[in-house]
Amino acid sequence: MTLRSIVMSASLSATLLLSLFVVAGFLGALHPAFDSFAHFRVHFSAMMALAALPLLLSSWRAHGFMALLLAVGATLTAVGLPSLGIGPAHAAFETRPVLARSYSLLHLNLRYNHAHPERVLDLLEQNTPDFVFLNEVSEMWNAKLRGMQNLYPFQLRCGGDTRVGGTAILSRHAFSAGRLTECAGSGSIAMAQVELDGTALDLVSMHLGWPWPFDQPRQIGLLTEKLASLGPQAIVAGDLNAVPWSNAVRRVVAAGSLSAMRSPGPTWLFGWLPTGWRQWIGLPIDHIFKKGDIAFFAGGALPDVGSDHLPLFAEFGLPESDGEPEDRTITVWAR
Repeated sequence: MTLRSIVMSASLSATLLLSLFVVAGFLGALHPAFDSFAHFRVHFSAMMALAALPLLLSSWRAHGFMALLLAVGATLTAVGLPSLGIGPAHAAFETRPVLARSYSLLHLNLRYNHAHPERVLDLLEQNTPDFVFLNEVSEMWNAKLRGMQNLYPFQLRCGGDTRVGGTAILSRHAFSAGRLTECAGSGSIAMAQVELDGTALDLVSMHLGWPWPFDQPRQIGLLTEKLASLGPQAIVAGDLNAVPWSNAVRRVVAAGSLSAMRSPGPTWLFGWLPTGWRQWIGLPIDHIFKKGDIAFFAGGALPDVGSDHLPLFAEFGLPESDGEPEDRTITVWAR
């Protein structure tokens, strides 16, 4: 067997195997095992495209072209082509009216054993968002957050049942008496409510476990009732350990009647890999959602602060009330 035939056989086998992985990712609604493939759709597609290149120089060129076509099509369903309506649905950013009041939020998976927590605390002190949604709030982080009560006097910290910790919501605005603050799902979800400009706003910090064969599918089922109980206006943010095009995220969106903010791209990468690789091989598993007539004015990712996740931020506005408009507020994010 010649080297050329070995290369062609390897390329053919690789494209066939990777095409099965790609197609399986579209069947997540049938079984969560298939959805686990969806999270790596872009990675599998890129590898399949590379594996197909040698086939273009052989009698298998038709197979190579088909593999390239599948790779491109599958990638577009993930990264999106908005002009053609292709890709995960998301809420568009809106232009902020001149006199509209805006609010700011920040979401971050803290990393339970963060080696330099002061980097996160500096980020909060520099930007002072109105609301902070946190995941992996371990005992170490609980102590740090208690020390920020002068900046965030209203805090809901939900302990988890593992060393990784739970979820938390920090607020510069008082929690409402109309809805009790609540922890659920063994600390995987924290729920509170504030009243802004006469409008009740539900806040949810959420952290899901890993996909099948781990506990994520069952966890979503258990939290469905909580998400369905959200009021007319709500903000949900969290590390879902699931990408925007997965069935897992679709289940969360359907349960809460939510709309996603446009993903800023990969937000997570294994901590032992160089952070510069995140934009190339990382996964976009951190999300911000809204419910109701809330408008997103801006949003995206902030620079790395030492966690294996990037912080996400958003500026948003509530539906106009019948009263006089508030003074204009402008938020500038320190990068």
